[in-house]
Amino acid sequence: MASSVSMAAVHERIAHLSAYYPAFDDWFWGTVVPGASNGTRLVHSVIRDERIVGVLIAKLDVFERKICTVWVDDTCKGTGMGVRLIRQACSWLGTRRPLASVPEERMTEFAAVLPRMGFELTQCLDSFYRTGRKEFVFNGRLSESLH
Repeated sequence: MASSVSMAAVHERIAHLSAYYPAFDDWFWGTVVPGASNGTRLVHSVIRDERIVGVLIAKLDVFERKICTVWVDDTCKGTGMGVRLIRQACSWLGTRRPLASVPEERMTEFAAVLPRMGFELTQCLDSFYRTGRKEFVFNGRLSESLH
């Protein structure tokens, strides 16, 4: 992440994702920010015209190599930015097949691109993060114990 971009600015741009992940704020401030400091999390933002238009968060530890968040501003959708962010995550994680999950509401955004990039749907979880909603998992399994 560019040093000129604060974690607060990144959080502000992706805070709306709490609609899909109820503990999003706690996760961001309690896990992502410390992980960015200790090297277990990559937080990368894309800046255009002094505005954050893309965010990538990835996790690398002894248990998981995971793409946690890929977000692209509506003004940049269809430009390939999401694919570039996914490739950057794969490079940082050292694997072409990292774990990733997508909430059902966002599957239309990712359904075509992930398989084209070699991601394989391996699990569909009901009510994992939110009651009555599905989470689609690629390239592995989400463990109930990590939930």
